[in-house]
Order: sequence, then structure tokens, then C-alpha cells
Amino acid sequence: MKILAVDDDPIILELLNEVLGSTGYPDVTTVETGADALAAVEDHRQPFDCILLDIQMPGMDGIELCGRLRAMPRYRETPVLMLTAMSEKHYIDRAFRAGATDYVTKPFDIVELGARLRVAQSLSDGQKRLSDKVFSAKAVRQKALAEDKIRVEEAYPVKDVDGVIPMPSMYNYLAQLGRSSLFGSSVIAFKINDIERLHGSMSGFEYTCMITDVAEAIITSLPFMQSLLSYAGNGVFICIASGAHSVSPEVVLSQVDHALNMMELSYNDGRPMTVTLRISAPTRLTFRAGDGTKRAIMQAITNVEISPAADSKAAGGYDSGRGAMSHLAG
Repeated sequence: MKILAVDDDPIILELLNEVLGSTGYPDVTTVETGADALAAVEDHRQPFDCILLDIQMPGMDGIELCGRLRAMPRYRETPVLMLTAMSEKHYIDRAFRAGATDYVTKPFDIVELGARLRVAQSLSDGQKRLSDKVFSAKAVRQKALAEDKIRVEEAYPVKDVDGVIPMPSMYNYLAQLGRSSLFGSSVIAFKINDIERLHGSMSGFEYTCMITDVAEAIITSLPFMQSLLSYAGNGVFICIASGAHSVSPEVVLSQVDHALNMMELSYNDGRPMTVTLRISAPTRLTFRAGDGTKRAIMQAITNVEISPAADSKAAGGYDSGRGAMSHLAG
């Protein structure tokens, strides 16, 4: 695995060279600034498989650099690990919103860093296999998606929507909050009603566009200053938000429903597409309770899954009563 490490401290870079080599990753390129990092990714014909970024660097910080890397097609899916001394929630939130895959705080544990890199390598290998498949098919994106429809239970990684991150990154984000003992956040689940029928009625392209549109409607409608969203599959979206208990779930759902109506979703042939959602009540995250974050997520999913339209409030959820339609832009 080819690794690019970016840190303004030459001692840290020297240490990384030694540590990464000892954990089975000797192919490491090191640079000290964001500008040098951008030059390195442009100069290398073979893309890097994983990137390690410090946050506090002169000129361009690591979070800005992460965002600029994500804007490059060849690095949209590359694992990016923030390796930094900054443990405040403000930095963690900004890093994941910019596209970070994982977040490791200094001083780092060698064994833990090795484990994180093995996960990153697994993600990188998966992306390579997917890229090879698309290339060999010689198909444009729309045709590929139409012919290779994702499964209804698949956690499709929504792209190009600010504040929406892949589910593996969401779990890494929550793990980092847990390690830092940071509190005040809640989990909310949204679910698309009748997702199996919708899935069966659409092409792969239409389905992924619908998931993307719904994600955009949710994240742009949330009244919370700090929130992240992931698609978990089966029509379920997971939102981690601060201050969620101060806003009624009915109000949030009404705002999302309005955003969907403004989008005017439709099938490729122009037929209107009706999409309604339900929402769970917020569940507070407790980070000192071992696997408390996963339990909170599963509880939110359970609440939103079991809440029927006729009695959604009793089940801990709320159901949208109106159809929401929006355009599928190719």
C-alpha cells in the first residue's frame, strides 16, 4: 500500500517512516506542507492508496487539504486518516465533514495505528476492485449504475452532499468521540417508507439518485448547527446531531418533507415519484457505556423500523403524511 504522510514536524515524519515500516507498510512518501502534498499527488502516476494528514500546519491545514483531495476524482474514495494532536470535537466534526475516513490522536499507539491502517488497506483494495470492474465494463456511470443495481440492504455511500459521510466513517467518528469522552450528541434515524417497493420499481441509477436526493433533503433541513448523516441501507439514514432534543421530531420531519416536495422527484421517464419518510425520536449517546453508541444507533433504527404510519408516535417515531416528489438529475 502506497502511503502519503503529511506533517510539518520532521520528527513525526521520521517516526512514521519507522513505525509504518515495522507494521508492514514500507512504501511511504513524506512531505511537510499541504502545497507539497498536492504537488506529490500530481507528480505520482500511481495514486497513493492511503493518506495521513496532520491538522495544524502552516499555510494550508490538514482539513482544507482533505477537502481539496476529495475534490480530485482519483482521491474521492481514498482512505484519509487524520493523525493529529487536536482532540476537540470542533476539529473532529470539521475533519469528517471534509471527508476524513478516520481520526487518530497523537501520541498514537503503534498497535492501534497498524490496525487502523489494515482497515484502510481493506477499503483501498475494495475501491480498486470496484474501479477495475467499472473500467473493464467500459460503461458510463449512468449505465453502470442502471445495470449494477445496489441491494436494498446495502449501505450506499452517498457522494457530493456536504455533511453526508459513508457509514464506516460514521462509526469511526463515533469511536473518536467515545475515546475523547465527548457528550451532548444524539442519534436520530430516518426511514424511507415502502423502500422495498420503491427499490423494485426503479433502475439502479434512479435508486441511487433517490437515496442521494433524500440525504440532501435531510441534511439541508436539519436545524442543528452540528450534524453528520450516513445512509445505513434498507432506506434508513443515521444522523448524529448536537442539540437534537431541543427540536420536535415532527418539526424536523416537516422541514425534510418540504425540502423533498421542492425537489419534485421523478422517474427517468418523467413520472412523479412519491417518497415519504418517518423519523425516530432522538436517543442520547452515552460514550462511557462500552458499546453504548452502537446500542443507541440500533435503538434508533429499531424505533424507526417498527413505527407504523397509524401509530408512529407510540412506537417512538413519527411518520410523514404527505408525498414528496423531486427531480432525478443525471
